[in-house]
Amino acid sequence: MSVPQLYDRSLLRKRKDRASGNFEQHTFLKEEIADRLKDRLSFIKRRFDCAVELGYSGQFSQENCNTITTMIFSDLSEAMLRHADPMQIRVCLDEEQFPFAFHSLDLIVSCLSLHWVNDFPGMLYQLRMALKSDGLLLAAFFGEHTLFELRECLQQAEIELHQGISPRVSAFISTRDSGALLQRAGFALPVVDYDRIVVSYASLFDLMADLKGMGETNTFLGRSQRMATRTLLNRAAEIYQSRYGSADGSIPATFDVVYLTGWAPSESQPKALKRGSAQLHLSEIL
Repeated sequence: MSVPQLYDRSLLRKRKDRASGNFEQHTFLKEEIADRLKDRLSFIKRRFDCAVELGYSGQFSQENCNTITTMIFSDLSEAMLRHADPMQIRVCLDEEQFPFAFHSLDLIVSCLSLHWVNDFPGMLYQLRMALKSDGLLLAAFFGEHTLFELRECLQQAEIELHQGISPRVSAFISTRDSGALLQRAGFALPVVDYDRIVVSYASLFDLMADLKGMGETNTFLGRSQRMATRTLLNRAAEIYQSRYGSADGSIPATFDVVYLTGWAPSESQPKALKRGSAQLHLSEIL
């Protein structure tokens, strides 16, 4: 059965290639989320011999993650990978066609790359199969309410000017669906949580410039092929300011970040007791 294609992966690669030229100027959000992933990793008291980072962030290395022996940096964009340490292993790859052998990795970590994957369930299954027994997946990606302010304002402006709307801001997966798909892919001890990060911008145009600099502009295949006009963007900026603007003239941009933690199954992992095996009746506690 063919997988529905939602995102233009070729266009995503081109936009990441372009963003790589000013990578250091637009990394604040990725660095912040990578730091939160590293905090989660620091609570796991074990070493990981072979790890892969999906979507280069510049934050995971032997120097700042002392529980990792060998880190392999990977990204869809070869240009983005040039920012990685040339002395380390670098692999240009597509997450949808994960190239690593079954049961070859101890850790897979991903910071803001999985929300552009077409076959999310299939990709999770590939990652689980690449992990050794008791290997760990630790990932962060944008969730369903990300940039809801921008989406609403662009839609309202299009309705007013063109009597219709087009998906100018990509749809993102929900937290609930993420957890269900993690279990469906066969991960043990699945944990899903999310953060909401609100960033202030001087204007809608500053927000859009930052998204372009991060390589995070819309690649949805169903998007309008008509370029957004200055009239449309100006009207969207007015709506944004009137609905969400602060007293100082700035506007908020919301980023919902979903975190997935899952382990490849292992006999050594804790397991639930069999149904009916309890030694104490609930009524005795209540």
